[in-house]
Amino acid sequence: MAGFFGGAAKAGEKRIAAFHAEIETALAEAGMGTPKRCTVGQKVVCDGAPDSAAALGRAKLYTELSSRLDLSLVRRPVPDKIDRDHPPPPDFLDEAALTIVVTDGMQASAGGTGGTNVAAACAQGADPGCLTAVLRARADEGFGVWMVGVLLPFSGNHYVERPLSADYFARTAAHVADMNTDPRKVGFTFSVKGPIRTDQAGNGYFPYTGYKPLLILVFSRDVALGRRFVNSLERKLKNAPLRAGTMKPDDSVMTAELAPLDVAPQKIESLTVLPLAQQQAEGIDPPAFAEFRIEGTAPVDDGLSSKFWCGAGGKGLFTVSVKEIGAGTLPPYLVATTQLRIDPKAPFAPVRPAGGVVPVRGESTQFLTGLNCAPLAKGHTELRATVESTIALDATAADAWWNTGKSGWSSEDNWQMPERLYGLDVLVRAMLDRRTARPHPIGTLHVHVQRD
Repeated sequence: MAGFFGGAAKAGEKRIAAFHAEIETALAEAGMGTPKRCTVGQKVVCDGAPDSAAALGRAKLYTELSSRLDLSLVRRPVPDKIDRDHPPPPDFLDEAALTIVVTDGMQASAGGTGGTNVAAACAQGADPGCLTAVLRARADEGFGVWMVGVLLPFSGNHYVERPLSADYFARTAAHVADMNTDPRKVGFTFSVKGPIRTDQAGNGYFPYTGYKPLLILVFSRDVALGRRFVNSLERKLKNAPLRAGTMKPDDSVMTAELAPLDVAPQKIESLTVLPLAQQQAEGIDPPAFAEFRIEGTAPVDDGLSSKFWCGAGGKGLFTVSVKEIGAGTLPPYLVATTQLRIDPKAPFAPVRPAGGVVPVRGESTQFLTGLNCAPLAKGHTELRATVESTIALDATAADAWWNTGKSGWSSEDNWQMPERLYGLDVLVRAMLDRRTARPHPIGTLHVHVQRD
């Protein structure tokens, strides 16, 4: 339980208690009972942890300079041999329908190796590289992962977890003073006070007044439950009287899904051979088209199956229709593109549109391709094409709330912008990269050709 909460509680213990009460109310609305609480500082403590929202509002509870968040989220290793009389404690996330971690952010970069190895990434502490590895590991295990950001008034010490020179502090003071001219921050008075203080580790800190973000991380294997809880919590926090100043609810409470980020479900709907006039318009000679005909299509478990008959010189074009049949969970800054992929060695005609398309919900998207039967051996041949969605980060991601832009909540360091979350963009982008790196299969087009 790091020092942020002390500063936030100093700015209003009732506000912090009310914040935790909204979490409890959202849990109840999602059908959950009373949560089991633990505190996280340099270790995780569950026995004797505060048992009510009111108790969580007390400023004296928050004395740690930083929190080892990874200790509450990393999967505990299973020993080679288990003492049945003293079994190892269960994994925090496995034993809970929902796991909710409330934090003021991540440690300054602690020198871990980063990457996907959790133990190596977290060797020096819960910095962005560590939390990235932890969240990716949990998502790979099948957990849904969400985050909720909340801006709350703050008055207390801002710890930068590094030595801070007078020059650096001057840059911080200039930035904080400039925030008082931002029309989006009307109602807050931002200030820092020198001289720089130094803690026992030789790292700097200074008094700061304004607002700070809280970050709520949510984990659940039950994705529907996780989404239901996050939606309820977002609504309740926006309606709760937690904000100071005149900041709008939509500017002070933000959410993002980090996993699974479902693409809207689609299916291969049909395959249709073009009529003769269109075949000719596309350059297919009538004699070649006369030796090309479709004998039927039928849905199969993994897509669509079609049967063709071809003569030795048969050639023809057809469209493949793909239809979106439901809603996905992609945010505006992620764009899914549907593509028909063919084996370049197979005698398919080049696909149009070559770059793929973005489907419109409830409508069919059509791809144009075809077959040249001349290279096929006599008899039966089965060809396959696949339909898949790929996801890419849109340019609007630069303006996302979790980024470092003018309206963003993330900072590249933890000393100059005390009103932001250090490394938040690193965490989110790594989770989005995990999702954009893999295509989403929609179905397979099975093409059975009888060549005479």
